[in-house]
Amino acid sequence: MKVLILLPRAKPRSLLDDSLLFALARAEALAEMGHRADLVSPEGRGGAWETLGKKIVQAGLPRLGEWTRRGARGRAAFRRKHKEEKYDLAEVVWGGGMELFLPCLEGIPFTARFSGPLLEEPGRTSDTLDRELIRFLERIAGRELAGFTAGSARLAGRVRERLRVSCLYWVVHPGVKIEKYPESGNPPSSPGQGQVLCLLGGEEEEKGRFLADLVGPLLEERKDLSFRVLAGRADSPAARVVEEALGGPDPAPGAFRLEEAPGEEALPGLLKECRAFLVPSFGEGGLYALLCAMASGKPVLVPESPWIYEYVRPEIDGLVLPGGKVEAFRRGLERILDDGKRAAALGKNARGRVEARFRVQETARTSLAFWVHAASLRGRGGPSREGLPLGPGNWFQAWWAGGGPKVSHSLEKGPGGKALLAELSLEELGFLERFLSRAWWEQGG
Repeated sequence: MKVLILLPRAKPRSLLDDSLLFALARAEALAEMGHRADLVSPEGRGGAWETLGKKIVQAGLPRLGEWTRRGARGRAAFRRKHKEEKYDLAEVVWGGGMELFLPCLEGIPFTARFSGPLLEEPGRTSDTLDRELIRFLERIAGRELAGFTAGSARLAGRVRERLRVSCLYWVVHPGVKIEKYPESGNPPSSPGQGQVLCLLGGEEEEKGRFLADLVGPLLEERKDLSFRVLAGRADSPAARVVEEALGGPDPAPGAFRLEEAPGEEALPGLLKECRAFLVPSFGEGGLYALLCAMASGKPVLVPESPWIYEYVRPEIDGLVLPGGKVEAFRRGLERILDDGKRAAALGKNARGRVEARFRVQETARTSLAFWVHAASLRGRGGPSREGLPLGPGNWFQAWWAGGGPKVSHSLEKGPGGKALLAELSLEELGFLERFLSRAWWEQGG
């Protein structure tokens, strides 16, 4: 089988790049199963491709098959190459640029991670991701969708209806190679001691100020505590703010260290040394590093976001805290540092979460199962409502296949509705409630 993995247009800015690392992990897993996986960038030359080659060498990552330059002359060139190759399945692992490929993918099953962006707050039309997603969905729907947001139930209904007859689409999760991250637990130390590994998400000054306001007082009060901060770029505005605030003229030896984020191969060692993993805000590399920290059995602290509940169950796999609230993060960090049993339980659950849902081998297998199902439907006019495959634990796919917004309002009254609701976990129920509330509001309820 031949799989086309689409990379986003944006240039990776650090070795710890979500789109690059998720795509490479996916390609490795497919290759191990005996399938060919080509990674393709819409930029062709320059941009992501030049950075990609350098980072593969620097990070010691394998070159899988032929690193082609399809798309160098734009959409037409990509379409010609695509027809020559006759791919069986297309994968959008992460990031933007998806709308460039749609003319080449008509009739070919493809997977993408749309569950987060589809559920963004209504009215966020200025966000680049929302605008790009809407343009992509407009191409699928074959009509202009002016006035709709990415979270609109009416937009989702139109898109779902179109997808059932024109192409097969499946929501999938990114994954990591969990065997690279043996469960390390917490290094031996007394309560309150140890190192906290932080990922500085984003390059804006306010991101740096937040981390400085959080870490500074803790370093003064707790002399046995140290922080290691990873930044996408050591010269970014956020990194400079942190360095100026915490580096100081005479910082305590070993208490604080700021460095540029290393390649993926260095993560296991960094995670083994720390007692907790802290992400004050998500930026480049945030989700990949989070899954790796969870795979290592570390307690994690993350900010609230529309999609974080897909990965971290609050108070079960880690602490989900109000974004931008220094005091909330401080209290959460102290809870983990001062309660070793609680930290160990969170870390154990976090690793179990990755084992169950985010092992790249399993996410790749579910994509292949989807392809097998799609192949069986060719020539039958598209998928039936009953025939769509469901991924493990993917309630969103089940809801979408069952009619989406049109049946959700009467879900509890419908046949089997109560049984379905009873099987949902707490975070899934919360996820469902947020979407249904939004759909009800947008429909004038």
